[in-house]
Amino acid sequence: MVSPRVLDARRCLSYLTIELRGFIPRELRELVGNWFFGCDLCQEVCPWNRRLGPTAQATSEATETRVINLIALFRLKEDEFRKMFGPTALWRAKRRGLLRNAAIVLGNQRNQAAWDVLVSGLEDSEPVVREACAWALARIDIAAAGPIIRAHLAKETDPAVAASLSGYLAETSSSG
Repeated sequence: MVSPRVLDARRCLSYLTIELRGFIPRELRELVGNWFFGCDLCQEVCPWNRRLGPTAQATSEATETRVINLIALFRLKEDEFRKMFGPTALWRAKRRGLLRNAAIVLGNQRNQAAWDVLVSGLEDSEPVVREACAWALARIDIAAAGPIIRAHLAKETDPAVAASLSGYLAETSSSG
């Protein structure tokens, strides 16, 4: 909150995980927590929604929820992504946004089972995916991530990703 009744929309989970096309600011990644795509917190606290009554609440409770395996997302090809998410609201974030978000959540969970797909994500064609995967690897195990990140830094072509990778390497040397 910027001040009473004023919010900074750039810190909104829905903005960060759906609308933002670039890197999620590093200082906000932990705050993303397990929110892979948007959130409904603003719907819960919005004073206008109190006027909607029980009908709107019953409708939202009846909405089907799909569990998405974040690790499996990294194994999908572009056409599989489009087929699976193209007809849904999730496609708004595109493949790169969904994989970026998945990497952030897996890093926040410190999910060791995701290690291999995050390493493969360092080879993704999208800079936001490569950068988020490096962050997640460093978050899961900063010492083990160092050599992997160093190897990818040597071939990284995007200056912003290279800068992030260099930062993660500096952290690995200060943690050991």
